[in-house]
Amino acid sequence: MASIHPPRPGEHPRATGQYHIVGPKVDALEEWELYVGSDGSSVLRADQQGVEFGQEVRRLGHVVVVGERVERLQLHQRTPAGVHRQTYTVYEDGVLVTDNRTPGRRMVDAPSEALVVGPLISLPLWLREERGRRPVLWVYAAPTGLLASAVGHVEWTLAGYEELSSPMGTQHCARWDLLDPWGNRHAVWTTDQGRVVRWEQANWTASLVAWREE
Repeated sequence: MASIHPPRPGEHPRATGQYHIVGPKVDALEEWELYVGSDGSSVLRADQQGVEFGQEVRRLGHVVVVGERVERLQLHQRTPAGVHRQTYTVYEDGVLVTDNRTPGRRMVDAPSEALVVGPLISLPLWLREERGRRPVLWVYAAPTGLLASAVGHVEWTLAGYEELSSPMGTQHCARWDLLDPWGNRHAVWTTDQGRVVRWEQANWTASLVAWREE
């Protein structure tokens, strides 16, 4: 798989995997690798490619995670509309956004505890309480072939536990019913470690189809 930044000295591989994302307007494969740094931070690298909204898409992601907080999300996306690069850096008082299609930098009003979601399925979801509401920075791919983002809230409810078959074997997964900032409903199944095993919504379903623990 390709990456925005190759592994640095001191990073050690932890796990690799793949998601298959299918729906009426999408058929894509997302490969990902998880590394742990000497300082305890985690680095997620993802390579997502396939067909989306009737066009070929290649999307690379580089995510730095400290504890249970995404500190930095970089995305490089190539479509017939061209190359789109965005970086989201999370601070205590907001999120700094840089975009190769917009001059300068801008600060988005979002608290540091905001959950960072999409467009990578491999981004970790930390849903602990049985029911909750949390600020979110939701990054998504628009039908125009460009990246976009919105700040809002997600609401979730623990809907129970189910046994799901996956490349990791049979997993005891929590099922979460999630409501996104636009009022769309999602069903997400995660392991105790927050790894997404399955994600369903009206327009696509993502399933874990490969997994290896280092």
